[in-house]
Amino acid sequence: MPGGCGCTPSTRLYGLIGSPVSKSLSPAIHCAVFREAGVDAVYLAWETRRGELEETVEALRRLAGGFNVTIPLKEDVTRLLDEVDGEAAVIGAVNTVAVEEGRLRGYNTDHLGVRRCIEA
Repeated sequence: MPGGCGCTPSTRLYGLIGSPVSKSLSPAIHCAVFREAGVDAVYLAWETRRGELEETVEALRRLAGGFNVTIPLKEDVTRLLDEVDGEAAVIGAVNTVAVEEGRLRGYNTDHLGVRRCIEA
């Protein structure tokens, strides 16, 4: 295995930024889904504080296929994105960023979970 982790030159990078992220289950969940689906990708968590946000986002713009955003960065990240989805703009916060051809597009999916709970 290249690098001892199963990663290859074509492995796609995804992850989570925020603070704290050390106890997040997202990396384990996403990596399990990638394995099960046969997707050559890895999902990591990066401890990111406000003062590190711009540098982290610019690195992910170059290296990642997308990333999730958690507290306390959901509002702050919006100013660094090329586009913000309409619902995320209304909410004023982003929790999902897609990287497409070097452009960052932000979405907010939190409201979907709330809506499903209310409708259930």
